[in-house]
Amino acid sequence: MSVAGNDLACEPTEVLHEAAAGAAPKEVKLSKAPSVAGRILDPHGLPAVGAFLAVDGLGIGATDTEGRFASRSLAPGDHVLSVQLRGAAPASVRVDGLRLGEAREELTVRLMAPASLSGRIIDSKGIGVAGARVKFECLDADGNAYSPWWESGPTGDRTETDAEGRFRFEGFPPGMYRLEARSRARGRASQDASLSEGQSLQLPDLRLEEPR
Repeated sequence: MSVAGNDLACEPTEVLHEAAAGAAPKEVKLSKAPSVAGRILDPHGLPAVGAFLAVDGLGIGATDTEGRFASRSLAPGDHVLSVQLRGAAPASVRVDGLRLGEAREELTVRLMAPASLSGRIIDSKGIGVAGARVKFECLDADGNAYSPWWESGPTGDRTETDAEGRFRFEGFPPGMYRLEARSRARGRASQDASLSEGQSLQLPDLRLEEPR
């Protein structure tokens, strides 16, 4: 077992004495915890100032004026570094196989331009449906849906259509997505979409299938 904290990881070494009354304590070796440091660049290749970072979902702070960051108290093993910056698509990077005492100091992440997805929800007569609930999910390479780890605008991964049945999501990284639209009175529908870096995709009208 290892424990990381205050830049030190505690890993038991060979036991020299059995624990017993009056026996000497077990020998414990303190080793420096793994660390990761580097630089975040915006979509133009410039330092990303104030980008928010998290490791395994736990916030570690923001980048400095040169786009640099550091996390000095990680546990050994595999981790995921996630980055979010206004005006850029969110990104996540795997940092695998960290060992005790290891310092990876030159990790560079260049963020991509964000993509957007918009469209209109219509009923069986082709009329825009106001107040329909629209939600998106990410799709993996096998077509399995999963919830995004980032928030797309103030409403997160869901929104409601306006008076004309229109909706819009922003801040997407490239990838495959599935949209689901629902209306209690008008039914539901879904559609898959593929987004590339910086793309603004306007979907064809999505027609709700009325419940039977």
